[in-house]
Amino acid sequence: MNFIFQAIGWIFFIYGFLSLVQDIMFEISSKKINHNMKIVVLAKNLENDLENFSRELGDIKRRNGYKNITLIDMEENDDIHNVINVLEENEINMRVLTKKEGEEYIGEFFKV
Repeated sequence: MNFIFQAIGWIFFIYGFLSLVQDIMFEISSKKINHNMKIVVLAKNLENDLENFSRELGDIKRRNGYKNITLIDMEENDDIHNVINVLEENEINMRVLTKKEGEEYIGEFFKV
């Protein structure tokens, strides 16, 4: 009976140790990858499915820790202020641009 308790204890110890090593390796590797990454999301007809979009975007941001996310609304007749309000309610802090502002923002990266 004592052997069973020791075996279970060792299994928990080994599992915890391997989990700790995996978390450390993830932290070391992901900081190098995410450091200079910028994500640009182009959206059209955003108001039609704003609830699902904000939920998915929030999950991506929380899971991966991205800090530089820019949303460009490609539809001129969308109410951009409503989009910003919904994203703020879901605690998704990002840059939201209109189509014209988005073209200028992307153009800055490709200037020669």
